[in-house]
Amino acid sequence: MADPSARVTATFAEEEGLEDIVEEPEEMEQKWEAEAEDAITALRRCEAGEGTPALAASSLEGEILVLELASGKTMYELDGHKGGTTCLGVGKDPSRLASGGEDGRIKVWDLTTGQLFSSTDCFQEGDRRKGSVELIACNSCSDYFVAAYGKDVWVVAFTESESAMRLESLTTSVAALALSKAMTVHVATDGKLHLYEDLGKGKISYLEIDHAMNALGVDPSGKWVVAGCLNKLVHVWNMDSGESFEIKGISSKVKICAFDASGEKMVSNSGPAALVWPFDGEGPAGRVPCYLHAHESPLEAASWGPGGNGLLATGGAEGLLIVWDAKESRATYMPNGSRGPDVLAVVAVAEHDDGVTVLEWADSSTIVAGYESGAIVCWEM
Repeated sequence: MADPSARVTATFAEEEGLEDIVEEPEEMEQKWEAEAEDAITALRRCEAGEGTPALAASSLEGEILVLELASGKTMYELDGHKGGTTCLGVGKDPSRLASGGEDGRIKVWDLTTGQLFSSTDCFQEGDRRKGSVELIACNSCSDYFVAAYGKDVWVVAFTESESAMRLESLTTSVAALALSKAMTVHVATDGKLHLYEDLGKGKISYLEIDHAMNALGVDPSGKWVVAGCLNKLVHVWNMDSGESFEIKGISSKVKICAFDASGEKMVSNSGPAALVWPFDGEGPAGRVPCYLHAHESPLEAASWGPGGNGLLATGGAEGLLIVWDAKESRATYMPNGSRGPDVLAVVAVAEHDDGVTVLEWADSSTIVAGYESGAIVCWEM
């Protein structure tokens, strides 16, 4: 296997105008590795047993592994979902884990014991299932989460076993889902953004666009909402002013839209590159993003570091994991002297045998990556 630092440096240097700012990054060390039966679909930081820091990992095989974060040792192996577990969520209480899967069920697990706390069938007995539970959205301030099953949106409590409520059955399938700190549920369907204030108990409103949405991001203040679209653009709403606009010039359908803890930066994918957009002040309109191109294959995952530490991790289908320093961008200049795209410094890099599927930070210097093979690797800078 080639030296991952050299691979990243070479790929970065291939970009015209970036040759003079390339620095060889640190190579991350593997802290531990665990293995699931199939490709990893989700990773979530949690607590298990008597408050032990842990990591929940789901796979296409269906099982959910709960691993001790310090060692990677298996604390619990949960049955998960028949046909595959597709999504996980953790809310206010880190010892409660939500999961959804191909069986059309939403489950809540009590990680103090490793036992199932509640299970909700999203289909009526005798009805033909309409699909799987593909999406879960939650936040660290709430005891509730939302889940999407086909055209249906559900609200479920982490702490009440009989709490599940179907919020609405829509006319088209849910493509993306988000839950703001103000407890507004954001639901993206084909060309329409549905907003349900106070978990559906308050005002309900709709915003329409001419594009099919594929990803959603909401900044911590709730001012900015962004939607990644299938036709290679990002639609942006300023919820304070009611204005909206489009960001174009993206080379692939957008499946990643994630704000950092400050709400001043948002990362999206563009083929093998990551684009970091400025959302401070008046937002990204008329401004150029930082262009991060060091992956050799399509970008599959991106995750901001915890506590606003200014780090951004990206993972690609070629197996590279790259950590960028987003605290300060660097200007670049083309051979003719014109201003090129701003870039970020590469801090560290790691490489595995197969493609990255998901990323989750363990702490400010440690990140866990899930892979297509079912490997779960904890990397340390």
